[in-house]
Amino acid sequence: MGLVNGVPTPALTASLLGVLRLPGARGSASLNHVGGALVWSVRCEDGRFDTWVVHESLVLTPLLSRTASPVSALVELAGGRWAVAVGARILVVDAQSYTVITTLRGHRRGGIIWSLTPVSGGRLVSRSTDGTVWLWDISRSRALQSLDAGVCQGAEIGAEADDPEAVLLLTQPETHTPGVLTLIDLARGGRPRSSLCVVPEALGAVSCAAALRPGTAELVTAITPQGEAGASTTLSRWVNGAPEILCEVPTRRAGVPALNELFFPTPRRLMALGAKDAALVDLAAGTLRDDVRAYRVTSGGLALVAETELLDLNTGARLALPSGILRTPKVLAASSLAEDGASFALGAGDELVWWRLRR
Repeated sequence: MGLVNGVPTPALTASLLGVLRLPGARGSASLNHVGGALVWSVRCEDGRFDTWVVHESLVLTPLLSRTASPVSALVELAGGRWAVAVGARILVVDAQSYTVITTLRGHRRGGIIWSLTPVSGGRLVSRSTDGTVWLWDISRSRALQSLDAGVCQGAEIGAEADDPEAVLLLTQPETHTPGVLTLIDLARGGRPRSSLCVVPEALGAVSCAAALRPGTAELVTAITPQGEAGASTTLSRWVNGAPEILCEVPTRRAGVPALNELFFPTPRRLMALGAKDAALVDLAAGTLRDDVRAYRVTSGGLALVAETELLDLNTGARLALPSGILRTPKVLAASSLAEDGASFALGAGDELVWWRLRR
């Protein structure tokens, strides 16, 4: 047990699974938990990348060899498969044999796929630095739609309860009217589904950040009047076109939003960030914390709040992991927190450190 504000609380503890050193590696490029294992991409002496599956026993199984790019995104698919993004390609991999079943190509060469999201009907959405978003039919190994994602807001993918085929994206189509937001349907070639004006005309010029709640058609916005001393940033949730104010945060400088970045680490939790301020909102519980800046949150409420510090949002227990166990702790390049909250791993240089977590 630990103490939070003098109140006993369950402890968050870690035990070392092990430290792995990989001869010949010149840097850790990415690290992902998947299926009880880790997928670790490392930079080799020739500048290319090897990717390994690391088991809890610290046994290594090769996954990819001498690729031009490291793994940049990875998700589990139905049927015992993984979708693995490497540069501009998506590899569909058998999760048992680690063999590549098929390769999906469509994103422009030179771009890096940074987001993969499975959606209903055995489909997958990919986003890339090439400025496009693609919808794939995994079972048929083919592209269904692609769009220029230049006006899209955030990485979140929405859905309609009464239309399982819909794949919703949030757009801000007119830069000169930032208060008008439009949901488009990627599955139907980007057809607009609905538009919403989130800024009253009387408010005048504003700064507007927005995000789409994953798996829904709900929006959240952070709206700040421009050029007004003593103004506040208003964080709101929009359901069926009606706003619910979540909080108001005073600006520190006229016209500079207190909160200007919105994203959903989980469908129930919203993270709103500014240069100095933050708000972590649990939309299911209706609670808000202004003392947390979370970079990763599991569905069970375990948050990564610094490079090596974890916070249990349910109990308040904190855990600082000893990065000093690494020979080169100042060059941390990759970390991964398991979705079930059972383990955490760090990669730096040619080393990987893996802990088992207990709550």
